[in-house]
Amino acid sequence: MTQEQIERTIGFLLDHQAQFATDIQMLKEAQAANEERFQQLVEMHAATEKRMQKLIETQAKHEDRLAHVEKRSDEMSEAIVSLVAMSSRLSNSQERLEQKLAETDAQWKVEQAEFHRQWKAEMAEALAGANKQWSAKMDETNAHLKAFTQVVERYLNSRNAKGEN
Repeated sequence: MTQEQIERTIGFLLDHQAQFATDIQMLKEAQAANEERFQQLVEMHAATEKRMQKLIETQAKHEDRLAHVEKRSDEMSEAIVSLVAMSSRLSNSQERLEQKLAETDAQWKVEQAEFHRQWKAEMAEALAGANKQWSAKMDETNAHLKAFTQVVERYLNSRNAKGEN
């Protein structure tokens, strides 16, 4: 192998090494984008939890108010017939409220489960893609390094053989 061929081979390997560095940078950028999407999902999850906390607080307030109204209604229902009718209406309101709360709770659970399912699927897909790209680039780099090692060994062996002559 002539000096010119060796230099071309080394240049070829250096070009591939530069391409590998570029590919690694692209993978880092893709990872950063995935981390940004993950952060957005975390923020969405936090917002959902805040909304749920507000619903829980509202429910507690409604339950407190409802308990207070029931207590007063029970005390006054013995004395006033008109309050008996009001108590009946209050009972119906409570049932509707409990039904609405049950529906809201069920809907929230479904939405939360779907959100978690989608989030897990997106994260698994993003990680699988990044791992696949990384693995392919590592295999390619290993092949290039093996070829480079063989070229260098041949070069050194040929120089050693010339030196022995």
